[in-house]
Amino acid sequence: MFKNSKKELVKWAAEALAIALGVFLGITAESIWQERNDRREEIQHLIALSDDFLHSLKLLDAEEEIQNDQVQYLQLLLHGKAETAEPRQVREWIRVGLYYTRTYEPQLSALRDLESSGKMQLIQNANLRRALATLNQHIHSLENIQSEFIVVQQDLVDPYLISHIDLVSTLDIGELSTADSNSPLEFDRSLFSSMDLRNRIAFKLSVRRAVLENQVEVRAQFEHLLELIQEQLGSD
Repeated sequence: MFKNSKKELVKWAAEALAIALGVFLGITAESIWQERNDRREEIQHLIALSDDFLHSLKLLDAEEEIQNDQVQYLQLLLHGKAETAEPRQVREWIRVGLYYTRTYEPQLSALRDLESSGKMQLIQNANLRRALATLNQHIHSLENIQSEFIVVQQDLVDPYLISHIDLVSTLDIGELSTADSNSPLEFDRSLFSSMDLRNRIAFKLSVRRAVLENQVEVRAQFEHLLELIQEQLGSD
């Protein structure tokens, strides 16, 4: 009878061990599957982020090209060069220097999707997660200074120019314009020597430079993130 009990105990222990081993293997297999699935999803997010950041840098290249032109033209206007320059040049300085207000908008849809879905934890590299948070800070700072730039334009520059310059003959507005590029300007160029306009130009120039400085930080962060992403993608 004792031998039978011992056999039953051994049999029960073997069955329990088999069940435990089966559960363990099942949990392990599920964990491995989940890790692989998370890694595949992480790679998809990383590729999407990389595509967005590369596109954002191209947009920044194009935007900074015209912004640098604007800085140059504002400087020329500020130093009174419009009084003697050719009408064609002055029109360009006014159009780009004084009226151009477009702001830089990076492509961040992949980052926003990652944040809104609550899947930021899929990004395994802690340095990469911190770098994404830093990018958000730089973007927020840039948005603030760009908003200030728009306010300067709307409150200080546009009202003055509308009241002092004949826009139809100065700006390139298609069929409404009656002047060619070399025709005389329909306003007194000496207004560019007035302290009132010079102060407005100087203020706009200072804010535009601040925008460019912020964009330098955004550019550096995009480049840093792209390096981290490539490292993470190459870790497979």
